[in-house]
Amino acid sequence: MRYLGPLLLSLFSVLAFSPSAVSQCTEGSVRVTGRIENLAGGRARIDVTVLLKKGETKSTSMVTGPDFSIEVPFSTFRSYFFLWGHRCDNAPISVMVKVISSGKKPVLENSTIKDNFRMDGALHYTLWKNLVVRLEDEDSNGRPKSKLAP
Repeated sequence: MRYLGPLLLSLFSVLAFSPSAVSQCTEGSVRVTGRIENLAGGRARIDVTVLLKKGETKSTSMVTGPDFSIEVPFSTFRSYFFLWGHRCDNAPISVMVKVISSGKKPVLENSTIKDNFRMDGALHYTLWKNLVVRLEDEDSNGRPKSKLAP
């Protein structure tokens, strides 16, 4: 009888914490495609950050030409409670794309999932239109320009 307390505590700990380590939720992805205009030296670094309901996920890629396509995977796992199980409703809200090239001003583009992305299958989001980023020289005045192209 005196071992019943520690046994129940161990059982509760196993039920409450171990399933969250092995999530049963699926993964989704966000694909960003686009073109970089006025690319210096033919190389650029592209940082894509997907903001989720809970947290964020990032991907960095080096491109050697003006066209790019980057896919960022994300987990739909939000939380776990042993009575209700896994909460798999962590969806993307917006995407930030930062383009960096030597001798040029960095460009930061923000796009909301609701307005600028379509859903291709379950939990796979793709931009409606290619993102066109125009890099400007560091010594020019004004903000760098970028736009969504048809």
